Amino acid sequence: MSAEGDRRAGPELSVVIPTYNRSQLLSRCLESLDRQTAAPEEYEVVVVVDGSTDATAELLAAIEPRYTLTIVEIPKSGGSAGRNTGAARAAGRV
Repeated sequence: MSAEGDRRAGPELSVVIPTYNRSQLLSRCLESLDRQTAAPEEYEVVVVVDGSTDATAELLAAIEPRYTLTIVEIPKSGGSAGRNTGAARAAGRV
């Protein structure tokens, strides 16, 4: 099989962001990712909301990024569970 046949369809890069009650920091992070020079189809962002009780849900409902954004909500489980959940949902090669 050729190298082209081995490539998965989808973005080259996945950025996984587990978060818990850090809506202001998350907002700045997502805005920065939207200003990247890479084409929006080359990367995706997976945000795993780990039981947040702050304004995270409102923030995520209001943003309209250029890139593909996947939002996963889980009950409070800790950083490792958030990272693992995000990695499982990621579609990027890296």
